[in-house]
Amino acid sequence: MDYEMQLQVLQKNLYKLMHESNTSMRQLSADAGVSPSYVQKLLSGDINPRLDKLVELGNCFSTSSSQLLNDEVPPSLLRQEINSFLVEFDDDALEFVLEMCKRMK
Repeated sequence: MDYEMQLQVLQKNLYKLMHESNTSMRQLSADAGVSPSYVQKLLSGDINPRLDKLVELGNCFSTSSSQLLNDEVPPSLLRQEINSFLVEFDDDALEFVLEMCKRMK
């Protein structure tokens, strides 16, 4: 994957994480210890992010910098989504899901 494509993946993942966690650019900048203009430039692809900043941004979403650069949905987000459904299931439904998981393994 070339540099431009990698930046696009980072932008997509940051937008998605911000949307899912209801995090504003201002809040993200404060949590990551960067200026709001840095976040804006990062989201628009105008800057080359440093590794230490990627680590801080990942920490804001309880994910790694490598997951921010990954073109797949981070497993932690998948687990969060699945868990949001599981908490509503009764024991019978959970047993059914468990049995399905065992069969898929």
